[in-house]
Amino acid sequence: MKRRDAGVSELTDEFLLIGLLVAIAIIILAISFGLFGFLQKSAYMVPDFSFKNISGHSAIAVFHRAGDPVYFTDTTTDSFQAGFYVDTITGTYPVKPVPSLTNFGPGQTIYIYYTGSGFAAATNLSGVTFPSLPPGIINLRLVDLKTHVLIAQMNTTVGAGTGTATTANITTTATTTVVTTNATTLPTPASYALKVSWTPKGSGANALGTISPPGTNDATVNVLTGASQTFTFVPASGYRVQFIRVDGVQVSSGGAVNQVLTYTLTNVQSTHTISAHFG
Repeated sequence: MKRRDAGVSELTDEFLLIGLLVAIAIIILAISFGLFGFLQKSAYMVPDFSFKNISGHSAIAVFHRAGDPVYFTDTTTDSFQAGFYVDTITGTYPVKPVPSLTNFGPGQTIYIYYTGSGFAAATNLSGVTFPSLPPGIINLRLVDLKTHVLIAQMNTTVGAGTGTATTANITTTATTTVVTTNATTLPTPASYALKVSWTPKGSGANALGTISPPGTNDATVNVLTGASQTFTFVPASGYRVQFIRVDGVQVSSGGAVNQVLTYTLTNVQSTHTISAHFG
């Protein structure tokens, strides 16, 4: 014999099914009309921030250790669009990449420098004239421009008239993951080691040129903090200096055949690498 409540149960199930279908239809319509959307993934990056002294002036070097590549131009693909911003005591400034700087991927280094009225970014500061970073508190932010999520930031205090960072707080943000590193001020060392090398790697009579000091390939020169050091680039007979680089940034496009060149590092405040290519 059929129970009387069986019909009620079947009717309830039908109402629940109809209600579920209506709810699904409403959600689909809401998505179609853009009433709400899904959470977008923001760019993830693990950067290293440091300060470089280039031709006597300070700049911020940002090395992309790992993570997603970001783009500084608007893209129609699923790539991440990002931008750097610098906060100072006088206001917030968007960092303007040079026209050739369109993206920033793992293994790349970009340099952010002060223009006198704002900030710019480039991968090579050869031939670029710029003043040191303005004194005071500087906050550098990298922001995902599509999701408006902070990817990474660095807080630092720059000493007046020196462009030297005294403290730094570096924060990396990836959606819900936050990694914070606090770097405290360390005593200033008495001297810094400058590594000197040249290519091709020949030595003695087989060398196409030498750098003095130290006159020995892959050697170091110790320079007192704040002092200057002049290097002399001497090509072998019939050869020329093709380029000179400091910390991987080209500072000279070389000279003529048999031409001896010099380059001076002024106000040494950190370790550096100096290299040249002869040919």
